[in-house]
Amino acid sequence: MGERSRPDVGRGQERTQRSVSFWAVVPWLEGPREFRNFETSLQTTCGGSAEMNFEKRREVALALLQKTGIWRSNYKPPILRLLWRIGFDAPPPHFASFFANFILSGVSFGTIWGFVMWFALWSPQGMPFSRAAFAAFLAGLYFGLVMAVYYRYSARKHSLPKWSDIDRISSSVTSVPKQ
Repeated sequence: MGERSRPDVGRGQERTQRSVSFWAVVPWLEGPREFRNFETSLQTTCGGSAEMNFEKRREVALALLQKTGIWRSNYKPPILRLLWRIGFDAPPPHFASFFANFILSGVSFGTIWGFVMWFALWSPQGMPFSRAAFAAFLAGLYFGLVMAVYYRYSARKHSLPKWSDIDRISSSVTSVPKQ
């Protein structure tokens, strides 16, 4: 029922985890056409299940990103590592769509920053919640836009392939040891 065993990084222990496709939860991030063909193209192009191919693609993508000299914290941000750990199959941000990066970065930043500001500063000062929520929304909107532009620029600067093209180059990229 969608469960798989995968070694726990750094510990060598097996753990069972339910894998959830990121695009299955939020299909509108990639657009309707890409979402409909995503799982099918993975299976037909690589000749296996989408779950196994995603992990292989992710390893190849991370190896490519490591070779570019981009900081690890930029291509494996904490929010993405958390999503991977709980079972979401989301590509690294340099390979995700502009809109997916915009939404993921903006929502995560706006929410965290809004809560911190509310409890640390705004609530004690008596700021209305609606005004604080609007400020957090604007901060998330701005941050999401800046991060989406950064990831798109960085991917083009380093001539990174599209997520769908990683299968074709996987044989030329060596695997990176897990950190």
